[in-house]
Amino acid sequence: MNDLQRRIERLERTQRRMTCVLALAASGLVALAAAGFTRHNEPAPVMKASELIVVDGDGRKVAWLGADKRAGRLRLYNESGDEFWATPDAPPVAAPGAAEADMEVEIPPPLTAAQIQAMTLKEANVALMRVATARRHGHHDEATAERLKREFDLLLRRVAELRSGGA
Repeated sequence: MNDLQRRIERLERTQRRMTCVLALAASGLVALAAAGFTRHNEPAPVMKASELIVVDGDGRKVAWLGADKRAGRLRLYNESGDEFWATPDAPPVAAPGAAEADMEVEIPPPLTAAQIQAMTLKEANVALMRVATARRHGHHDEATAERLKREFDLLLRRVAELRSGGA
């Protein structure tokens, strides 16, 4: 019986050790799971990328976000994958701490109604941004202010026409 008793005692010790190991492993898994769940609820502090492409449920590109040396850019795509809108060229940027009134803004060359009517959506958006920037930040005489207002209104109508499917 001595041999049988020793074997039983050894089995009991092994069983106690295994119970402790399993308890520790289970506790560790619970702690890891809890840490994982709390971490997923918190947003990442910073996400850096040179570009971001958004796709729909079928994997088609619907938006692109990226940057060049002057500014960020956004492009939107229609169902066929054709670009239908993009941010225009960036307007001049004032130096940090400079007042907006101190910005030097180039007055765009005059545009005729025929030139505006012939523009694509992208061209009209770029021209609209330039005219709007000149109106807002430029120092100009009354005749130039009137010209920019007229061009601004024509460009707004052209953009609206093109967005609604007009040619």
